[in-house]
Amino acid sequence: MKPRVAYIDTLKFFGIFILLFEHTGNWTSLNGIYNPVKIWICSFHMPLFFIAYGMALPIKEKSKKRAFKEFVIKRFKGLLIPYFIWCLIYSEKLNICFFKGVLYGTNPSLGAAKTNQVLWFLPVMFLSAIVYFSVNKIVQRANRFKNLLLICCAVLCGIINVLLKKFHFNFGMIFGLDIAFTGTVFMIAGSHLRKISDIMLKYNKLLLLPISLILTVCGVLCAKINIPYDSWISIMALGIYGKSYIFYIFSAGISSFAMTLFSIICEKIRLFSWLGKNSLIIMAVHYIIFPLTVKLSLYLTAGVRIAKNITLPLLNSLFTVAICIPVILFINKFAPVLNGKNN
Repeated sequence: MKPRVAYIDTLKFFGIFILLFEHTGNWTSLNGIYNPVKIWICSFHMPLFFIAYGMALPIKEKSKKRAFKEFVIKRFKGLLIPYFIWCLIYSEKLNICFFKGVLYGTNPSLGAAKTNQVLWFLPVMFLSAIVYFSVNKIVQRANRFKNLLLICCAVLCGIINVLLKKFHFNFGMIFGLDIAFTGTVFMIAGSHLRKISDIMLKYNKLLLLPISLILTVCGVLCAKINIPYDSWISIMALGIYGKSYIFYIFSAGISSFAMTLFSIICEKIRLFSWLGKNSLIIMAVHYIIFPLTVKLSLYLTAGVRIAKNITLPLLNSLFTVAICIPVILFINKFAPVLNGKNN
């Protein structure tokens, strides 16, 4: 088993924390400064997880002959088994609509199945990982120009996504196939970002702060420029990438790199990396916890006028993470399969 990289786990924690921040607005009325922050978060918070995956599993030089089969089985156990179980946990009624929606595996189909729509991420991640592994195999066989070949594969995945988007289905494509190719683009980007990030580890971390802040400002501006025509935010779950698909990739990359630098700065905070390591649990259970934490946050911010639209989601995210800590410990001890672990 490969040792985990602290700053990549920390990056996943930041990703899940801003997801909690953004999702708070789905449970209560928030306006003001929250809106531009939500626009920015939605421009990159899901791509960030695919980028983190690519960073954790960079393109390999060698692999076993049976590696593909082993990889698929491992991803099935780590992503799809938890997916099906969490869908059952959130289900309102076990009927034909539920099973059809879950087996189709998209955000809209999960809504029709009356289960947690956030779980769309797991089937898409599964398909993206398989495509990424296949790209890995292609690049391995090249003796020269591997980086160029990798870029060409990323461009091809992007083109496939655009072409598949031309086919309209009520519930999208099964397992978010079109979205999965975009996920692969971000995984490939993550494999390159890993090389840059590892170099950044050697620098004084205080020097990384102004760079990350500048990149964050650039990311915010890019998100504002690329607001979709048919939605006020980008929604990767529905394949809504803003005015420009290429600009969406670029914008998400900038903001994700900024968060990566923040993660390098905070890499020694073990709690952050531990929470990032268990981000799947936080993603899966936060809709169970939100009714309590949102109500508590509303109570504590009652009468607060200054920056309430930031204070409330921030408090809610902190409370949710705090409650998730004992939940994580319990699941890892008694039901590790819910966290994608099978031993």
